[in-house]
Amino acid sequence: MEITVKNLVQNYEGLHAVNDISLKIPSGKIFGIIGKSGAGKSTLLRMISLLERPESGEVYYDDKRVDNLAKSELIQSRRRLGMIFQNFNLFSSRSAIKNIAYPLEIAGMDKGYIKKRCEELLSIVGLKDKADSGISKLSGGQKQRIAIARALAASPEVLFCDEATSALDPGTTRQILSLIRDIQKQLGLTVVMVTHQMEVVRDACDIVAVLEDGKVVETGEVEKVFAHPESAVTRDFIINLKSQTSEKTENGNRLVEFSKGGRYLLRFPSSKTATPVISSITKSTGVSFNIFAAGVQVVKEYEFGTLLVDLIGTPTEIEEAIKTLKQDGVTIEEIYK
Repeated sequence: MEITVKNLVQNYEGLHAVNDISLKIPSGKIFGIIGKSGAGKSTLLRMISLLERPESGEVYYDDKRVDNLAKSELIQSRRRLGMIFQNFNLFSSRSAIKNIAYPLEIAGMDKGYIKKRCEELLSIVGLKDKADSGISKLSGGQKQRIAIARALAASPEVLFCDEATSALDPGTTRQILSLIRDIQKQLGLTVVMVTHQMEVVRDACDIVAVLEDGKVVETGEVEKVFAHPESAVTRDFIINLKSQTSEKTENGNRLVEFSKGGRYLLRFPSSKTATPVISSITKSTGVSFNIFAAGVQVVKEYEFGTLLVDLIGTPTEIEEAIKTLKQDGVTIEEIYK
């Protein structure tokens, strides 16, 4: 399902929670919506998922407008959607399989179908042996797997994820994101992920929209946004990606931070991550590089090298070094002047 939103506005007591947002979410993609606290991402999600009517603007599922539907039609449209939450929202009084069964029971499905469907979903999320387990006996990652299975029970066309990994540790987060990616490919779902974690965008999403103060400040394919961020808030997210050890991690990302500081942020394209660009420029211009942070981020099949540095030399030497870096395809951002 393709989702289109046009000029959405939502105000709360004079606060522009969502301020004239227009987006197109392609069918069969994982679309990330990222922003800091108060950026408006959760409000936007509630309107897109039909949990809240916009003050003004329009929401379309494929070519049909859905924000203005009557109650009965609204209920039918919501059945095309699945939702997973940060805090799982599972029933503690029900077993794992009974939690998955709940939306099917509400829809009045046959008991035989419900049992078969729930067993199928337990297999998909890798918890066949936990069918009769109480929710309190499950780990955080297992709870979220059950929540994913429940969200998929009614065979939705869209899966909404509202900070779905925020309550999980990094290792479990990677596992859950990998599961969501696999399910999305297997079922051809459209997935909309709201998050404040750039790691989630990097590791799971195809396209991202960056929100600030209720507006979209940047949108695009994830690898392009990482390589050439346009807005200050996006650059801040990328600079402050969680540090990882220098040892290669599960998803191939490496980041080593040495100390605070650095005037210039350098971004190297995939073709240059294994090339001795810095040493070559030092030899040709006489400029020294004082490195404050270094890393390689892997976004899908693309690698992006990052250095946070000071350039030490005469103004002429520094100007020549910057010119040469740009000629080599390196993106340079001056963090402060």
